[in-house]
Amino acid sequence: MADEASPTPTDPAPNEATPPSAAPDASPDGAAATADGPASEERPRLSLRARITGMIVMTVLFLLALEGLAQVYQRALRGADANFLSASKRLYEPHIFRGYSLEPGVEAHGPGLDGGESRIDIEINELGFRGPDFKVKKPEGTLRVFCLGGSTTFGPFAASDAHTWPRKLEAKLRELHPDRTIEVVNGGVQGYTTLHTLSNLQFRILEYDPDLVIVYHATNDIRWASRIGARADPSELHRVWKRHRGLDEVLEESMLVMTIRTWQAEKAMRAPVPDRVRRNLRDDIGEESERGLRMFRRNLEAMTDACRRAGVPIILSSFAGPFAEGRPDPDLERRVLKSSVGWMLSYEGLWRATERYNAIVREVAAAEDATLATPAEELTGRTELFVDHCHFSEAGADEMARVMADAVGRSGALAND
Repeated sequence: MADEASPTPTDPAPNEATPPSAAPDASPDGAAATADGPASEERPRLSLRARITGMIVMTVLFLLALEGLAQVYQRALRGADANFLSASKRLYEPHIFRGYSLEPGVEAHGPGLDGGESRIDIEINELGFRGPDFKVKKPEGTLRVFCLGGSTTFGPFAASDAHTWPRKLEAKLRELHPDRTIEVVNGGVQGYTTLHTLSNLQFRILEYDPDLVIVYHATNDIRWASRIGARADPSELHRVWKRHRGLDEVLEESMLVMTIRTWQAEKAMRAPVPDRVRRNLRDDIGEESERGLRMFRRNLEAMTDACRRAGVPIILSSFAGPFAEGRPDPDLERRVLKSSVGWMLSYEGLWRATERYNAIVREVAAAEDATLATPAEELTGRTELFVDHCHFSEAGADEMARVMADAVGRSGALAND
């Protein structure tokens, strides 16, 4: 029924019949109207589809505004690029033998551990190594050294390639032997175990005609050992890495998403270790990890054998950490446990596991007549040399280069023409 118009002086009395010709017209929307226009109007209602569309548009505009703010914050204020914020994905490409490898020519730039006062610049050369390019064919008279390992060799917290211990080793060797042409290549890749490095050595490194190979491993093998258990084929843990596709790939392009993820990770690192996590930490790697110890030994033996057959001296290195006897400083314990949460070991457990792996390094070096580098013996317990349970600070990289330079001298490699 049409709405009634309010009475006016010209309207007929309520009890008078209205002639058909004077009856108010019904407007299309059902409102009564007079000859002079509508007597009353009703605000048009948006359809449900229109309201939903409007909400979607406003949400998209809001997210775009936040994305713009995140771009300004990260790029202009912090100097971080998308490769840096998602470095765990952007620096790598799938590899059929090693699972993944560094992607040639990729760069990542961002703030240092202090949040902005310092910088971290990562550059991967055209051959897929961190650092400057070098010739595939070794120049005559050049001593070429390859340092192999995981992130502790790669140096994710180093301000630049020049601040990693392999490049500091190069500088020290050149200082000690100014009459020699020496190049040291950083062959570390984050997350690599001895299984990755064995493949890397056999199918890649030896093709570059090295004069010396240095192997620095333990902590990633400890982590994998805790996951091997009773698996019949532990190699499945090293299956080919796959890039994200679909929504994940889109999210990786968003500076806003990367900012949120980075903030969450930094917040988690600063927070105390929850009691529920502490209760599940073990003080020893356990019997199920014995297979990991055997695999670690076999991989080291295979590497020394491959180098021996190629006529290349090899240095096996013990693994250093900030561990010291007695109750650790609470901040140190928090940093150690937070950075090694995937190991599911307590501070004491991680220390004990590292010592068990170091014992194998020493035994293999002695049995295979390989040179033993001794950072564990010289650096362990010096907490100022580490930023977490294994990665070196600037001072730690300096000390590591000193220890390795001594091992290079004892290896006899510098005596070779």
